[in-house]
Amino acid sequence: MMQLWRFGLSCISYHVGELQRAWEVMEDIRKDRVKICGEYNHYTLESYSTCGVLLMPSNSLDEAE
Repeated sequence: MMQLWRFGLSCISYHVGELQRAWEVMEDIRKDRVKICGEYNHYTLESYSTCGVLLMPSNSLDEAE
């Protein structure tokens, strides 16, 4: 449940224009999902793609893992 709430926080941060905060929260979620769910779990893959989308507006795709 905590992951779901944090995911919501990241999405809300994105929609109010706090792109850096949204990415930081999502990156933490991604790291936790790798540990908890595994590298190829669909939730982990969702976090990878969401992190990429959050980095696009700032042209920081080199930070994408």
